[in-house]
Amino acid sequence: YWAEDAPRTDIRINITGDGNGFELSETPWNFTIANTIRDPRSEEFQRNYGGGFASRTSNPLVIGDEEIKYLYLDASVSKDSVKAEGFTRLQTSDINFKAHATEFLSELPSFGYQVSSNSLDISELLMLSDFPTDIDFDVSGKGRGSNPENLVLEGSAKVDTSFVNGAAINVLNGNYTIEKGILKVSEATLNSDIANASFSGRRNISDEKDPENVLSFDLELKNTQPFAELADLEILQAQGRLSADVYENEEGILECKTEFDLQNIVVDELFLASGMTGSGEFILKEREEGSFEIDIKDPKIYETLLQDIKVTTNSTRTADSLFGSYSIEIQDNVNGRINNAGTYELLTDSMHIAVVMDKLDLITNDNSLKLQNSFNISVKNGEIRTDSLELVSPNGAFLSLAVPYADSVNQQIWFVGENFDFGILQEIIFSERYIDGVLSGRANINKTETTLTGNGNLELQNIEYEGVQADIFSINFDAKNKRIQSNLSLIWDRKEVISGSLDVPLDLSDPEQLSDEFYTQSVNGNLIIRPTSLSRFKSALEKFEITGTEGIISFNGTLSGTAGTPNFEGSFNIQDPVLSDVRLDSVFAEFNYSQEKENIFINTEILAAKQKAADIDIDFPFSYNFKTFELNTVDENKPVSVEVRTRNFNLAVFNDFVNKEYTKNLKGSLNGELKLKGTEDEITTNGYFDLTKTSFESPIAGIKVDGIKSRIEFSKDKISLKQLSAKSGKGSFNANGTIALDGLYPTTLDIEAKANQFKLANTDEYNLVVDLDSRLSGPVSTPKATGRFAVKNGFIVLDDFGDKTVEDVTLEGEEANNVSYYDSLSIEMEFAIERNFFVRNRRYLDLEIEIEGDLDAQKETKGELSLFGSLRGTSGYVRPLGKRFELEEAELIFSGPPANPDLNVKSAYVPISRKGEQEVTLYYIIKGTAEDPEYVFESDPPMEQQDIYCYTLFNKPCYAFDSWQNALVQNGGSSPTDLLTGVLLDEVEALATRELGVDVVQIDNTRVGNETGTSIKTGWYLNDRTFFAIVNEITSSDPKTLFILEYALSKTWDLIITEGEDSNRRGIDFRYQYDY
Repeated sequence: YWAEDAPRTDIRINITGDGNGFELSETPWNFTIANTIRDPRSEEFQRNYGGGFASRTSNPLVIGDEEIKYLYLDASVSKDSVKAEGFTRLQTSDINFKAHATEFLSELPSFGYQVSSNSLDISELLMLSDFPTDIDFDVSGKGRGSNPENLVLEGSAKVDTSFVNGAAINVLNGNYTIEKGILKVSEATLNSDIANASFSGRRNISDEKDPENVLSFDLELKNTQPFAELADLEILQAQGRLSADVYENEEGILECKTEFDLQNIVVDELFLASGMTGSGEFILKEREEGSFEIDIKDPKIYETLLQDIKVTTNSTRTADSLFGSYSIEIQDNVNGRINNAGTYELLTDSMHIAVVMDKLDLITNDNSLKLQNSFNISVKNGEIRTDSLELVSPNGAFLSLAVPYADSVNQQIWFVGENFDFGILQEIIFSERYIDGVLSGRANINKTETTLTGNGNLELQNIEYEGVQADIFSINFDAKNKRIQSNLSLIWDRKEVISGSLDVPLDLSDPEQLSDEFYTQSVNGNLIIRPTSLSRFKSALEKFEITGTEGIISFNGTLSGTAGTPNFEGSFNIQDPVLSDVRLDSVFAEFNYSQEKENIFINTEILAAKQKAADIDIDFPFSYNFKTFELNTVDENKPVSVEVRTRNFNLAVFNDFVNKEYTKNLKGSLNGELKLKGTEDEITTNGYFDLTKTSFESPIAGIKVDGIKSRIEFSKDKISLKQLSAKSGKGSFNANGTIALDGLYPTTLDIEAKANQFKLANTDEYNLVVDLDSRLSGPVSTPKATGRFAVKNGFIVLDDFGDKTVEDVTLEGEEANNVSYYDSLSIEMEFAIERNFFVRNRRYLDLEIEIEGDLDAQKETKGELSLFGSLRGTSGYVRPLGKRFELEEAELIFSGPPANPDLNVKSAYVPISRKGEQEVTLYYIIKGTAEDPEYVFESDPPMEQQDIYCYTLFNKPCYAFDSWQNALVQNGGSSPTDLLTGVLLDEVEALATRELGVDVVQIDNTRVGNETGTSIKTGWYLNDRTFFAIVNEITSSDPKTLFILEYALSKTWDLIITEGEDSNRRGIDFRYQYDY
């Protein structure tokens, strides 16, 4: 072992000692074992060897990949005692230890020990840089004895206020004893963010077959995310319970029985499940044995939802193998089930996996397929081999499939089927058939690194996909002599609607290594779609929200030429088209690509009202290299010709095809013509486009933009935006400018844009009316925006500001590095909020603050946007604990990222004071940053926090409570009122809503005549439009309970139904609210 597997080591130790005589005496022998000349913790070491020289005062101990910076042991031995004390320092973490023994030469020596650490980082020991820990632990014990028979020991282990990868371990406590040869752990408990657990155990040290030898633990998982890094995962989540008993059986063999019940399992996007329950049993002997039974509920693998799965295994593990049996059942109580069972073996030395499938039954209510013979699968050295998989149905349908050989380069596959309903698999596994049909035919494929040979004839009948039905789809192919020929056909209503063919050379070698002869071989093909009504695809089009499009489509395309110089041409036609509910006469398009002529020609015509509404002719130099699959450089002197003409083109035809979240009800008319002629270096451009009577709605912004007019003119060296105007609300927007051209390519731009009281947004979450005076200029690749953007009035409703449980989580790698026009833009603008702009929050901390101010917006090319300046609060309120605190001052200071300004908000509330009492002012202060706000209560005169809460709730200090109020504060019951008050004394009202599991908690002081009381309102949002609340009015004489149901009829009207013990307030009310 040491010769073959010894880890790399570098151990250098200093041993020093001193003493008198050669026999133990009252005078101790002292010795030190260390890799440093002084105790690194001592003042002398820090004084003499501190600073940069300290790194040269020792040689780290290296054992394998682990490195220990310091090891220091100071010990002494005398006639009656042994003492040792020291520590080891990993990198920055110390582990301290000390031990002592007296009368150690007698039969009953006494001893004690302690091992402890403050802020231990295990990652320094295990080389886990992504798994930091901060652990405070202490393990200690004391006792007497020299052997298991006379040993008496008491000890404890404790971990206190520690962190594992950011998760808190609040406490871990355990006590253990050894007496009369019995080790006992009476009960150890763990309380942490990760899990709560309890442990207990008993072990007879001298009798391993003692039936009472049991270690038990019960674990409640709460948050497993901190361990995701250990498994190289972004997300690892599960909650639930896990319990186990470990014991030795009568033969002295260790056994373990475990049960688990987990919920909400998430393993990245690889695997999700709503629940997983099961049990297992293990026997740890020379041939380890184990069995598992697992039920998985609502599993999802790579975003694909499956039916519930049950897995059972029995396994045996030896030194070089793992083998056993398994069964898998996928069952849908409605659609059917899949039963799969067999045996498996894994040889660990050769990594050879062998599976023998003895059972594979696919059973639905109407049909079944069953495995006829055992199916063998072998995986070894990256090679897969199988024999024939044969599935047979009672109605004569069958499927045979085999993979005689497959690796990363070469594959052999063959298939034979007759009336095989492959929708069965989808129905059982996914509860629905995505593509339905009955498959018949045969196919065999033999692929090598450079060749593909084989043939096949497959036919799919009774096809249905997304509601589109067809009779037969057939395809056949024949690959040989480095060519492949193929034909396809689609039939519905007993007529061939789609047909196609392909005859091309086929060589899988590197395209750049192919001979010239290959590229001179002919290529032929065609694809024909005969006239077909789009209504046939209605259900599929509706999936993409295309609901107003109809017509008769047809297509005819051909491939000709050679492999090196292919030609493509085709024509597409829609007769009697209706696009987005706009009726046209016809839509026609044709294209032709010639590799030899190095050009592509496109012609498109749209006819409406028996005239051309749009006509596009493009003749453009273009060449594609089919050897390297890259664009070729085309002769700059080749002619370019582009002609575009529109006449009253109705923009509404695009309504079915735009993103309806951003744009709907697009209207307008486009007229114009554009001509480009010449070469790439010398191009002549002229023309114009006029946009008139145009409008659209933006649902995401809640606005309608109308009165849109635009004129764009094209000339040889520039594009001129003569006019772009639009209206929204009571305001307007105007823009004009130019874009300079160098041939076909834009070089610089200079565009001015102005807006006056333009309604930019109008939703429940935000409302903006703006002015704009800006300029966009500079190179097209790196333009610069300057000017002023001013918010005239409006509001924004924050998303749960004040709720510390709401977080934005972004996974590493979640955002792609998309290069956009915004990245290339630089910004130097003034951003102003002028007046009547309110910041609101409703859900957790009710607030409304009117703000104004000026900011500088700056952004470098490819940089991030930054804001500098401050916004001031001029009026408003904050409502913590259900009381309205009037705003005294507010300031938001921006010094970089727009989303995280510094906060300073101070508001005041003056409780009703009784005659002769000193007036009290309560302050609620929000400081910190927007992403990490801090909430503070203060008062004048200064009071304890508990009295501030009591004044806020009841207009009096806690000591002056009435009997019911005093009971409310002091009792520790579990009613909602008890829980609420307990939370209020610790935190603000936002925390109370989470403690009670409600959405809204509102507490108000009430006064009816001369009688005062407190109203506590708790409410729940049943859905986006319905709110239910219970109001308890507590007074000294006549407490009442009311029930309120609110329903939002529209953005401004609410229906309110009130019922309860107060007859004066029962009934139905309508409420009108309007934000302006």
